[in-house]
Amino acid sequence: MKVEDANFDLEEADVKDVYEVLWGPLDVIQGDDDAEKTTDRRSKMVNTVRVLLAAVGIGYAIAITDDGQDDAEDIFILEGLSDRWFARGVRKACGFQLKRDPENEKRGIVEREEMNRISSAGKDNSDEDGIFDEGDSDVTEDDWGTFE
Repeated sequence: MKVEDANFDLEEADVKDVYEVLWGPLDVIQGDDDAEKTTDRRSKMVNTVRVLLAAVGIGYAIAITDDGQDDAEDIFILEGLSDRWFARGVRKACGFQLKRDPENEKRGIVEREEMNRISSAGKDNSDEDGIFDEGDSDVTEDDWGTFE
């Protein structure tokens, strides 16, 4: 079983370039104070990435404030584990992180290492096609969430 590779190679300059190609200069930021201006810039940058995702049929809500939530909207699974590394990668590419991101990144690394360990321990050398069969490990429905 291959566990997802949590990697996001887009950088802030890339997102800014795409924004400016689509909508013009990013210099026009709305808001009466620094907090509102920060939120407006974050929103514009994140929505630029969301437009790119939408172009290929992927819906994904990405939080821009600490009280917001990341949600893959069950349309297309970007992440198989509980770690929302994709949303965190988008935020980094947009030039910011939420307070929870560093801790969630650490937990995600541990979760992927654990899944790799379980996968390696349960590997049956007779299964040369690499298909993960039920019963190959101790992973249960509770470990993965609801199967649909």
